[in-house]
Amino acid sequence: MKSEAGALGEGEPLPLSPADPASGILEALLAVEDERERLELLLSAFEPPAEGELLPEFWLGKSM
Repeated sequence: MKSEAGALGEGEPLPLSPADPASGILEALLAVEDERERLELLLSAFEPPAEGELLPEFWLGKSM
């Protein structure tokens, strides 16, 4: 039995709709070429912003 990740196949795009907030995170990650910056961006997606700090676009989501 294949796992869900294995069922997608190597190099196939993730099945995300444009309304899914995760698609914004994915787009932002793919736009960053430096691995360190990409990791920092990914980690910041799971941390709530500090008080008074603006929310990144992918935190706002397109469905809101």
